[in-house]
Amino acid sequence: GSGGTIATNGTVVVTNGTVVVTCSNCATAPPTVAVVTPPSDNPNFPVAYVCSTIRSAMWGNLATAATVQVDLMDRNLHDACSFQSSTLSQYILQNKAFPSQILADNCPNIADGFYYMNVRDAARTPATTLIAVHIAPFGQLIEKMGTWHLLDQQIDFIADVNPMNMHQFTSIKCDLMASPLMVHLPTTPVPNEHLLLTPPSRGILFDILGESPENVDRSPKRISWNHNPNYKFIVLPNKSGRVDGIDEMFGENTKGPDGELALNGYDALAKYDGMSADGKTRIAKAKGRIDMNDPIYYELRLWADLNGDGVAQPEELVTLGSQGITSIDLHFDPSYGERDRFGNQARYKSVITTLDGQTHLLFDLWFRYLNK
Repeated sequence: GSGGTIATNGTVVVTNGTVVVTCSNCATAPPTVAVVTPPSDNPNFPVAYVCSTIRSAMWGNLATAATVQVDLMDRNLHDACSFQSSTLSQYILQNKAFPSQILADNCPNIADGFYYMNVRDAARTPATTLIAVHIAPFGQLIEKMGTWHLLDQQIDFIADVNPMNMHQFTSIKCDLMASPLMVHLPTTPVPNEHLLLTPPSRGILFDILGESPENVDRSPKRISWNHNPNYKFIVLPNKSGRVDGIDEMFGENTKGPDGELALNGYDALAKYDGMSADGKTRIAKAKGRIDMNDPIYYELRLWADLNGDGVAQPEELVTLGSQGITSIDLHFDPSYGERDRFGNQARYKSVITTLDGQTHLLFDLWFRYLNK
């Protein structure tokens, strides 16, 4: 189809439908140290600069890593090859490309076939041990058929850039992404229902950046958009009952009641946990969830943009109670992540609970946006 598919069922799905899974403690023998050579018979892979605090906490800050480690696993999740490079990070920063020739040079005896690749700071041990029942924190699917080929859309190169430490990096331009929270709440069960987003170029103009330092002129950005009413945003309409942008949603660019931006959508919503409705006075101990004991519960709405215009009409906004929602879990799985072919990503899986005891998927939807 013309849309990008995010399979929100707990797996990472790339364009050919292959599940990408990886581990975090692959190399058992000391890895070799590699030096990047110019591309030869093997092509360069495209790279996206992904700026994140949480992901860099897991995998290290590749933008400043002295040594980068590359781990390959076969499709049975067996270690296939590991090596380190002291020049790979600089090569990627200079070229915005991953030289697949480095795989040929350092894994010369590896058999043809499919492999999962993770690139991380060699000095960091990933925080979570992942096995087959978990999904990869953005591992990449590659293939060797004589030469190396990337089967995913791009290689994620993770940098640690956010409003609190943005001064550390001026040489890396992050690929543009911004998030709000979204929940999957079908009116009738739909097995393996995917979130299908439009291309950004055929999406909408939306104030997705709010008061982020990146948005000097407070201009709306062009983003992909959702037309499936079973996927809904969690929103907090303003005093006029409107949803004008990210400030009425919950994402990393939401300006909270404390006057600060958030790290992600969960962080933005957590500012109301155990607080008064305006989020400024603590009335109870934080519980790690939003439920009926929180005044904000009665102010929150779910929004499905039924006509696709990017504007929340009153008939598109429903209360949590009317949908049977009893709680929103603010704890999330940081290893969860899925990406569509337009670069949009679903991250950080959690759940909402309904009156019937069922749980439903909650995630941070990171839109890739265009400056036009």
